[in-house]
Amino acid sequence: MIKIVNILFSILLLAMAASCAKSKVSTAGDFSPVLTKEISAPRVYFPFDSDYILPEATVGLDQNIGWLGDNEDEYIILEGHCDETGISEYNMELGDRRARTVKAYMMEKGIPAERIIMVVSYGSTRPLNLGHRIEDLRENRRVEFVIR
Repeated sequence: MIKIVNILFSILLLAMAASCAKSKVSTAGDFSPVLTKEISAPRVYFPFDSDYILPEATVGLDQNIGWLGDNEDEYIILEGHCDETGISEYNMELGDRRARTVKAYMMEKGIPAERIIMVVSYGSTRPLNLGHRIEDLRENRRVEFVIR
């Protein structure tokens, strides 16, 4: 039942996002929609059951860091996500570790900690891809960047 509610909520958010021309709908922790500035921020994808940043993922991550360096008035939220494999408690913890790993990488590259205003995990509750094949699940193991 909870999974169905989460899927319906995700569909609602996608519909709301499609209706916003210059804004992106996101939910920040309290599940209430908020409008955020839209940028083309590459996601960071992770291997199965890991918070290790793959070398190929650093290209997009470095782009995000460069954008933040050029836009010093902007702040971000890092959202950690997982695929549906595993129990929800573990996925929440893994999503948190992924987001914190990205935060640590960004801080090593010179982004001040105060520019990353929140690290949040959604575990497997907000899949990007609703499929169940291995290729589909890969898209759900990620960290998203939300600009505030």
